[in-house]
Amino acid sequence: GFFKERTINIHESSTLDKKRKIDFSGKIIFDKVSFKVGDRLILDDITFSVQPGEFVALAGKSGAGKTTLLKLLSGLLTPTSGRILITGVDISSISLSELRSHMSIVIQENQLFDDTIYENVRIGKLNANDSEILEACRLAYVNEFSDHLPERLLTKVGPSGNRLSGGERQRINIARALIRNSPIFLLDEPTASLDAKSEKLVQKAFTKAISDRTTLIVSHRISTIAEADKAIVLDDGK
Repeated sequence: GFFKERTINIHESSTLDKKRKIDFSGKIIFDKVSFKVGDRLILDDITFSVQPGEFVALAGKSGAGKTTLLKLLSGLLTPTSGRILITGVDISSISLSELRSHMSIVIQENQLFDDTIYENVRIGKLNANDSEILEACRLAYVNEFSDHLPERLLTKVGPSGNRLSGGERQRINIARALIRNSPIFLLDEPTASLDAKSEKLVQKAFTKAISDRTTLIVSHRISTIAEADKAIVLDDGK
């Protein structure tokens, strides 16, 4: 899945990170980025930029390289050639833990733990207080269903969240991402497996979540792409 490509080396934390303060809310640049798996070229000399706070949709048919772009930006994959810069800093010089601490990622089916709704949201920020968790749940429309449960936010979700619907699970994932308060949001088909009603609520939730944040979203939904500031269409790695 999304999180398995890169293993973390304990010595990887760069001394550079301790000496400088990186502005993760700045401009993102992909500079002539290519990515190969064996002999297969997944991305071929890709160059584009994303302005601070911009909402960018990544479109194209399955296998065009959309998810690979997100994995490269989040440090899970390393470009075969080219550079990715955030506010002028090459992300290859930033430790994975530092890079990921400034990003929120919502994929088709994030993992929920067999615990309460409250604890599943709190995983996004372990030192969050009650008011932060309640606000994240309100913004992500979690309380739209949790208020009707006997134990509200203290309701157990079951293994992998199996006591909840797909739309309910995804809103918890968005609340978890929101509470991180990251300057960069990465969304990979966040509404792909949902029915129409759930999709509308989840879409409203992430529209609130991404306000004033730099956002890249992979989506096949025209409604999502229509809301973007710009769309980058990938075709055969170009």
